[in-house]
Amino acid sequence: MVNASLVLYHNPKTDIDRLLDCVLRSCIGFLFIVDHSETDEFGYLESISDRVRYTRTANHGYGTGHNLGFRLAQEVAESRYHIVLNPDVYFEPSAISAIVEYMETHPQVGQLMPEILYPDGRHQQLCKLLPTPWDIIVHYLAPAPIRRRHDRRYYLNTEHLENELEVPYIAGCFMFFRSECFRTIDGFDPRFFMYFEDNDITRRMGTVARTVYFPGAKVFHSYNSAYRYSLKMLRASAVSAVRYFSKWGWLVDPQRRRINEQTLSQISEMIHTDRTH
Repeated sequence: MVNASLVLYHNPKTDIDRLLDCVLRSCIGFLFIVDHSETDEFGYLESISDRVRYTRTANHGYGTGHNLGFRLAQEVAESRYHIVLNPDVYFEPSAISAIVEYMETHPQVGQLMPEILYPDGRHQQLCKLLPTPWDIIVHYLAPAPIRRRHDRRYYLNTEHLENELEVPYIAGCFMFFRSECFRTIDGFDPRFFMYFEDNDITRRMGTVARTVYFPGAKVFHSYNSAYRYSLKMLRASAVSAVRYFSKWGWLVDPQRRRINEQTLSQISEMIHTDRTH
């Protein structure tokens, strides 16, 4: 019922082995690994389990790698659900079962992100509004005090939220898809080599199904903001930002404005309801 894909590029072996242990103890049927590394350091994964399928291929980008993983998964064992995994996430097997149970009873949901935690248990703010160019400039380049003030609005405060929340932008470290919906929107847009592919696919998914944050399951994420330490990654992010806003709109984007206003209104209503009970 559930398959998953994982794209590698010279990731720490300890992260991968930890994730594989989680996958093999869960109800995930098959894990399809697409290796973009320039060496064969992960070739051992080819024979690690009958439930792990390993493919090494040229690096055409993160989203394209997961599109390949999804196609291979559907060819080998067509499943109702598909998980896009980062190498640096890990979880208890019960988390996957809880998500499946939720998706089975909410057929209108096409994409889901559980609560994401740092390894020390702190909540990660990964539910966001659809960004404007100003949001990206401030988040990437502004001094910390300005960035913190800005992020209080841009990052939706889900830390103490006990109910699901429909969100327009779900971060890509752990993305749980209804396979039928993933096929309907043709997966990730291959124009995004790295960065903004999660923003783009969530926005497109929102045109055919609900995209939700689900705090009833927890996944841990060893988060690392690579772009803050690498000019190469910062450049890749900037290129993807230009492609994203050229596709959806720079200053003028009525759909973005409408979706963000609806999201903020939904949160305000939930907060008001909580305070009155």
